[in-house]
Amino acid sequence: MKSFIAAFFFLFAAFSVAAQPFVLPTLPFKYDQYAPQIDAKTMEIHLTKHHQAYVNNLNKAIVGTSFEKLSLEDLMFEASETNTVIRNNAGGHYNHSLFWEILAPTANQGTPSPLLQAAIVSSFGTMDSLKKLVFQAASSRFGSGWAWIFVNGNGKLEVCSTPNQDNPLMSFCEKRGVPIVGIDVWEHAYYLNYQNKRQDYLNAVWTLLDWKVISEKFGNLKNSDLNLKIAKDWVELRKVRQQVLQMNMEDVERLKSDALQLSVLVEKLQKTPLLLTQPEIAEKRSALIAHCLVFQKFSVENKKPKILTIHLEAIKKEVEDLWLLCQKR
Repeated sequence: MKSFIAAFFFLFAAFSVAAQPFVLPTLPFKYDQYAPQIDAKTMEIHLTKHHQAYVNNLNKAIVGTSFEKLSLEDLMFEASETNTVIRNNAGGHYNHSLFWEILAPTANQGTPSPLLQAAIVSSFGTMDSLKKLVFQAASSRFGSGWAWIFVNGNGKLEVCSTPNQDNPLMSFCEKRGVPIVGIDVWEHAYYLNYQNKRQDYLNAVWTLLDWKVISEKFGNLKNSDLNLKIAKDWVELRKVRQQVLQMNMEDVERLKSDALQLSVLVEKLQKTPLLLTQPEIAEKRSALIAHCLVFQKFSVENKKPKILTIHLEAIKKEVEDLWLLCQKR
């Protein structure tokens, strides 16, 4: 019961909805309980200096803005593309809060639940295979960043790494999903104890992962709308929509350039995996892509403005219909 109450207040402090300003969470354990894998001084500096700075800077960045009432998770969606300061500091707060949550001294750890174990086997084959992929992602991250285990829009586990304080919730990340494990590979996370030996740090921090907490996070995602929100926030479709809506027939030469850019965007749209798996969405996407490519061909061939106008208006309707269909899911 005591550990449950502590965990509740930890999460409340880190992820509370619209409970501004954001506050620094309290570690579930004392600084020295993470030793020898992570020494007490590193834990203290990491939390009270580095993490605290992200919290302070985030609160300064959102005050008086439309982002002030958003939850931390919503900031990942709403601000990450438009405001670099909020992106960096909201990411720093979210990432570190998750990191503290999933670490525990060996004596306090649990094992993967049957549900999580089955997901690991399904996605990676074995726990050792998962570990190798995480270490590869973390080791190959040039400079500062994070390694992640996350749940994608289809409910499958994946591994990736991100630079700086980015994470898979953010719209511009190549791989998107909800993180259940985040491992900090900034040098401040390990330099006092390991200097430049990142691999030694990774081996150590892996032994601190609390698979009971990670299993709970994985299980709770079944009742979460976060992955559905990510699927609805279809970045490639959003970019196509933005491009189409600003196109017009007033400048024919500009239209050729816009049509070429549109063809580049729809090719990216075509390559992205469908997180919303309804057949109707797949059909409408295929039709939209085909129409956009025909329009680009017609613009190069200098088809009459009347023909181009008819096709452009049809494309605008198609992209809007597809966008609205995705938002209804």
